[in-house]
Amino acid sequence: MIGHDRAVVDAIVDGTTARILVGPEELPWDVPVEALPQGASEGTWLVIDVPQAIVRIDEELTSQRASDLRDRLSQLRNRSSGRFDNQRD
Repeated sequence: MIGHDRAVVDAIVDGTTARILVGPEELPWDVPVEALPQGASEGTWLVIDVPQAIVRIDEELTSQRASDLRDRLSQLRNRSSGRFDNQRD
């Protein structure tokens, strides 16, 4: 990783460690929760500037991914509703 990369907060483990998945390869990094920017939580996308070791929240990507996930869940719910209504045991 040279320059900057994107990462997502995958999980917060026991309140002290954050597992982040970095780059397109989703390389796992475990970092102290206090190293995360204020407001970061599971599902938050980050921009990591490697040379300066600066981490900031990517608000736009976080919002976009959350919206995409809500849309997919809605589609799945709509597609599955009524699918088994006409079947009997």
